[in-house]
Amino acid sequence: MITPKPLRYFTVSIYGIIGLAIKFILADKIAITADLFMSIFLSVGGVILVANLIFDLVENGRTKKLNSFYPTLLGIMLAGLMYVEDYFLALRDKSPVLFHAVADDGYNALSIELREDSTYKILDGSGFGYEYYRGSYSLHDSELVLNTKNTRVSELFQGRIVIRPNSCDSSIQKYLHIHSKRESGVEEDFILRITEDKRSNTPTH
Repeated sequence: MITPKPLRYFTVSIYGIIGLAIKFILADKIAITADLFMSIFLSVGGVILVANLIFDLVENGRTKKLNSFYPTLLGIMLAGLMYVEDYFLALRDKSPVLFHAVADDGYNALSIELREDSTYKILDGSGFGYEYYRGSYSLHDSELVLNTKNTRVSELFQGRIVIRPNSCDSSIQKYLHIHSKRESGVEEDFILRITEDKRSNTPTH
């Protein structure tokens, strides 16, 4: 007995829509669990697509009508939309990087990229996985202002953010200084090492 076509339409549609949503949600997450989940999800999707093709071939052999293949064509279209989604997600990083700074202790890592189109990309994570945060910024001389409503970004880059040489370093290496004042009244300085700075077309040494 062939699985009813409406049920196959429903299965392919729901699975495809969920897949598009999951890819969008996980687009800025880099973790073994997320990659494994997506691999399993796509594998199951491939099985569903092949099963639909088999059902469609059987139905076409019985009815001799091309519309027998509509469920499979729907699945192929939704799979194609995932590649289109990947393309548009990649466009977010199309603008050239003007500035990059990083703090890495070998396990935990934090970095920030500033791009020509006035957007930033922050990477925050550890050995368990990483996550990207995006938004817009403005730069006034050496002072950086991140425009964000994201709680995590506000926690990482709270306070005054300034690009300047480290007063404790005798070299010409520049750093991104984050000077913050906690609710307890304690003032803290956090420093990221600048690895690229094209704001004046002169690379950081």
